[in-house]
Amino acid sequence: MTKGTMRKLILAILAILVLATMFQDRLIFIRQPISTYSKQTILPHFQGADFHLETNGARLHGWLLEKDSRSLIFYYGGNGEEVSFNLPDFQNRFTASALLMNYRGYGESTGKPSEKNLYADALSVYDAAISKLQPAKIIVIGRSLGTGVATYLAKHRKCDAMVLITPFDSLQSVASSYYPFLPVSLLLRHKFRSDLNVPDLKIPTLILAAQDDQIIDASHTQRLIEQFTVKPKVVNIADAGHNNIQQFPIYWSELQSFIDSIEL
Repeated sequence: MTKGTMRKLILAILAILVLATMFQDRLIFIRQPISTYSKQTILPHFQGADFHLETNGARLHGWLLEKDSRSLIFYYGGNGEEVSFNLPDFQNRFTASALLMNYRGYGESTGKPSEKNLYADALSVYDAAISKLQPAKIIVIGRSLGTGVATYLAKHRKCDAMVLITPFDSLQSVASSYYPFLPVSLLLRHKFRSDLNVPDLKIPTLILAAQDDQIIDASHTQRLIEQFTVKPKVVNIADAGHNNIQQFPIYWSELQSFIDSIEL
């Protein structure tokens, strides 16, 4: 290899490293506005349920579905999920109250998303909701990226149960499998290490995995499962993919059965 070729190769590698560092936030946090469909079709049925919280330099927005139950569900969505689409299901399928918050930068929430900010916001939202409702039972649900937030919250605040949907051991591990040629551990700012959170948890946990998940390989879910001290219930949903798992009836039957068992 000539010196000129070597120089070009080094420059190409450096360019890749710079781009990976600069654009990782856009790849991880795919911010979504509230869609026209949601505004016209879903939200008119949830007037008065808006929940706002100013914290850590941002104004967060979500919806609090208050019910007679003394149980409260916190829901954290995926990296490209605007959570208002879930409101009808949480309203109709569960007897527990539920708080669904959009991450900062998503929906009408202001601010810039980051692992640090999502963690801090989750604690602030939890504290505000608990102060308002004083629930007897607290259930946290996380989906995809939200499983990292859910495990962090369950480690740092009282939770009675947890549901993880299409979870992974860490974003660092997932990114390394996608980009084995990059020093991911050095470049990645948002690691979402659920594998470090779950060993400390002693609460009932349900894991809903998609058997045909094309985004989170089953090995990442299995590595997370192996870190639990109290082994979770694991349901692998046949034919389900990462983005359509909620379309399978068993998804809802398992989720409802688990939450009902916690509410008792």
